[in-house]
Amino acid sequence: MTTFLSARFTDPDHITAVATTAENGAVALSITDTPAEWQELMLFGDIDDYEPPPLAAIQAELCDAIDRAAEQERRKYITSGAGQAMTYVQKADEATRFLAAEDPVAADYPILSAEVGITAASIGEVAAIVAAAYQNWQQIGAAIEAVRLGTKKAIDAAASQAAARAVFEAVEWPAP
Repeated sequence: MTTFLSARFTDPDHITAVATTAENGAVALSITDTPAEWQELMLFGDIDDYEPPPLAAIQAELCDAIDRAAEQERRKYITSGAGQAMTYVQKADEATRFLAAEDPVAADYPILSAEVGITAASIGEVAAIVAAAYQNWQQIGAAIEAVRLGTKKAIDAAASQAAARAVFEAVEWPAP
C-alpha cells in the first residue's frame, strides 16, 4: 500500500495527478497508466484540484517550442551543428571573396578548394554553386526567422492560455 502525503490533479478532467508519497517522493499517476496506484490515490481522498499553470509559464513553454520547431525547419535546408554552421559561413565568405577577386588564388580559399572535383570541376564553379546556395538560404532562413520571431511576439502578447496556444497551433512555416 502506498502512503500518500499530498496530491494534486494535473488536468481539469481529473485523469492525471502528481502525488507525494512516503515511499517514492513525487510521482505522476494516471487513471489509465497506473490503475492500481490510482485506486489507492482515490482512497487517499485528499486531492487538491487542478490549477492551470500561470500564463507566463505557458508562454515561455510555447516560445521554447517555437524555437525548437524553427530549428527543425532549418534542418530541411541545412545540416545542423555548430561546426557545420561555421563551415557554411566560411564557404559563403570564401565564395563571395572569390567571385569578387580579380585574380583569385585557390590557396586563399581552402574550403572551396576542398570541394573541387566533388561539388564542381573548378573552384570558380564551386564558388558560383556555393554563392547561389547561400542566396537561397538567406531567403528561406529569413522567412523562418520572421515566422519564429513573429510567433513568439504574438504568444507573449496573448491575454490567455487559449490565445497563446491558438497562436502556436496556427504557425505556418514557409514552403520549400
